[in-house]
Amino acid sequence: MYGIDNTSSASTEDVAKSAKNDTRPVDSGFISSPDISETFSSENFSKSDSSDYFMSGHEVQDEDMKVDNRMYYLSESLSKIKLEGACINDLSSDKSVEATWIKEDGSQFLLQDEHGNTHLHLAIYFCYSDMAVNLIRAATSPVYLDLLDQDGQSPIHLAVATNQPQIVRALIVAGAQPGTRNSRGESPLHMAARLGLYNCCTAILEPVGKEEFKSLSLTYNVNHKSVDLEQWNYEGQTCSHIAAVHCHIDILRLFMRCGANINAREGRGGYTILHFAIQNKMEKLAYFLLSECSNLEADVTTYAGKSVLQLGLPINKGLSRTLLLRGAASPYSSEDEDMEDCDSEILPQNSHLYAHNTLLNGYA
Repeated sequence: MYGIDNTSSASTEDVAKSAKNDTRPVDSGFISSPDISETFSSENFSKSDSSDYFMSGHEVQDEDMKVDNRMYYLSESLSKIKLEGACINDLSSDKSVEATWIKEDGSQFLLQDEHGNTHLHLAIYFCYSDMAVNLIRAATSPVYLDLLDQDGQSPIHLAVATNQPQIVRALIVAGAQPGTRNSRGESPLHMAARLGLYNCCTAILEPVGKEEFKSLSLTYNVNHKSVDLEQWNYEGQTCSHIAAVHCHIDILRLFMRCGANINAREGRGGYTILHFAIQNKMEKLAYFLLSECSNLEADVTTYAGKSVLQLGLPINKGLSRTLLLRGAASPYSSEDEDMEDCDSEILPQNSHLYAHNTLLNGYA
């Protein structure tokens, strides 16, 4: 051991006494400073703490600590560190595995954090528009633009949720799928209709031109398909039903112009948009349907066989007459009954239907 003459024939006690009285620096091979030993004791400095301590670039400022003592501690500590889980680059292996994020095949888009977010998700969520557009342009396949986070949100869902129509449009032009559902069963168009985001709706629905596609300078080709306006969410509702329920008439008008079926029935009860208008007492919506939608069929019934006039709900006389003229089945058993006295009354036997239907469809 350094600093001790092993060839001496003196006794152990003499050697110890001599070493105690000797004031010269002695390197025993161990950490001899009481302050340092206390600092780096096993009780006060765990393995995880030591790893964080040195990996963070923290420097020990104690000048009394010898260089060889520090190297001894580091070598001892680092030799005991064990990495949990798979190692990206296993140094004990014959082959060095290349980190996926430095590949040039676009696989960096596949990297997701613990919440399922990719770089593109985060750029859109924090409204870094320029960065998001650059990431869209860097994609080597539209598949990378449709990755879902833990809530089932695609990048288009996040662009709609944050009201960024320019990013929505860039994703559509780049070939992202507009019909992807999130955990609630909503497509981006359902979400835009619910939130009343007209510009996001147009960004999804407008056809993609060749020049617009070339402007992104993408490395792949896309066969853009038309958006399915009749797609249901998990409640059986189309985007038109959603727009009607929230009385976004401008968005509903856009859907009609793009070819949405105004007479489509939702999947749970067979309600049409007109049924929703009457059920939720939206006279403005009802008059829009009757005045602007020439292909409206007022005689469509629910799965229970009820017309809009047979829901048992109060309807003003003018609207009731208009619906009768458009073919809606009368709530009365005989045409000879006096409509003048009964137009704005709820039939006693049907008085429970409003509350029942409202709760059933979730529009209370």
